[in-house]
Amino acid sequence: MRVKIVIEHLEDRYSLWLLYEYINASTLVGRDNIIYSNIKSSRVRRILSRYGLVLDYRIGSVVREEDMIILDPSAPKTIEQRDIKYNTYIVVGGILGTDPPLGRTRELLTGRYRGAKARNIGDKQFSIDGAVYVAYMLLNGFDLHDIEYIDDLTIQSEYSVVRLPYRYPLKDGIPIISKTIKTILPVEGPFSLYWTRKLD
Repeated sequence: MRVKIVIEHLEDRYSLWLLYEYINASTLVGRDNIIYSNIKSSRVRRILSRYGLVLDYRIGSVVREEDMIILDPSAPKTIEQRDIKYNTYIVVGGILGTDPPLGRTRELLTGRYRGAKARNIGDKQFSIDGAVYVAYMLLNGFDLHDIEYIDDLTIQSEYSVVRLPYRYPLKDGIPIISKTIKTILPVEGPFSLYWTRKLD
């Protein structure tokens, strides 16, 4: 399979949470199968270069819009295998979710590439790495109904309980979430300044 999965970075900054999701996406699908686009920070480009192809410009500079499928939670149509062609690139927005959703994928990604197909992968928000995993499964011939998932993941330790109000695909029965995030989250909590450390 050619490199066909793209994470287009769309946040104003590069937080640790975002970076851990980007890295986990590569762990899930393999560094040869992922592109990180619109990465302006030279430091972050160096880090991510170990995990995939890194571009400092948007993917639309090198891929035709008609060859893109954007995974947009607010898109009215759900992705199907017939949407995917040999030259299809599936583009995931590098955006951290909010509860309730703010529609930023439509604003920052779908609205920019009006010639691309916008498709949802269900009626709930996925994490970035979870969406990448779904894209990888689709590109390898699976349908959405072949992929199991869990909603509202709870991460518990002896110190705290953290609920993440998103949808997480299951791989071998285990929710897909960065091991680093899963380890640090119960200690730091979801609103700690740890997650917003400046990387660029």
